[in-house]
Amino acid sequence: METKINPRINFYQLKYYLKDSLNPCLIKNTQIYSLVKELTSRFCPSYKDRVEKRWEDFYLPLKRSGKKIALPFKIIKYKRDYFCYFFRLGSLRISKGEKDTEEIYKKIFQDALRFARLIEKKGAEILEKIVPYDLRTGRIKGKYIFDKVLSLKEKEKIEKDYSEIHSGGKALLKKNIKLKGCCLNEYLEVASICYKAAYGKEADGLNLLQMYKKFADGRDGGMLSIKNWASKKEFLNWYKNRRKIGSHPFEIVFSWHRHGIYLYPPSSYNKG
Repeated sequence: METKINPRINFYQLKYYLKDSLNPCLIKNTQIYSLVKELTSRFCPSYKDRVEKRWEDFYLPLKRSGKKIALPFKIIKYKRDYFCYFFRLGSLRISKGEKDTEEIYKKIFQDALRFARLIEKKGAEILEKIVPYDLRTGRIKGKYIFDKVLSLKEKEKIEKDYSEIHSGGKALLKKNIKLKGCCLNEYLEVASICYKAAYGKEADGLNLLQMYKKFADGRDGGMLSIKNWASKKEFLNWYKNRRKIGSHPFEIVFSWHRHGIYLYPPSSYNKG
């Protein structure tokens, strides 16, 4: 059994091989598939339903700037394929096949397996020393990262100004105006507003589709295959009849935890 941390992969080398963050790198190799299966079989999933299983807390030992570190990653089994998400670096999609692939992909899961055995022997305390702060996730109180919440006085002033500028402004706020359906272009347009507000410069220069592919869950359930993106009728038909079970088309921001950020379109189902 392993007794020491001996990383074989360099952090920046891994970053190079996972550099396409818009789409998971597809690996069709049964040997690598078996390694992922062996790794996940050692632990109970943190979430499970008919088509999906999730394992949240795996770690890959790496070398970075002369130091030994551990990179958090998670694995999702969706139908028959495995999706591996490496924190801040990119993702892999792994299925069975005989396609030759770079040796580094095999090393990833061999090293993750060895490290899992080491953690079982030494205890999870070793992670406290080798998971860098810039690669950690967790909960932080909002007061430390969010702008100060508006005071009641400031809120009342904004409403008053709105009322003065727009005749009957307060009545307008109370109307709870809702759209009747939307097309795919409109949905992605609204999603882009969310992305620009949340990610700022990181969303600069990206079009609607690029933003969605970069930040969303990725399992669009056929939504991006709609032929006419300007048709509300086609979007509604896909929504009601052709949406794939287990997909996450409206998870516009993928989360490492159980749920990300969802943006649901207006429809007869959600009364929007």
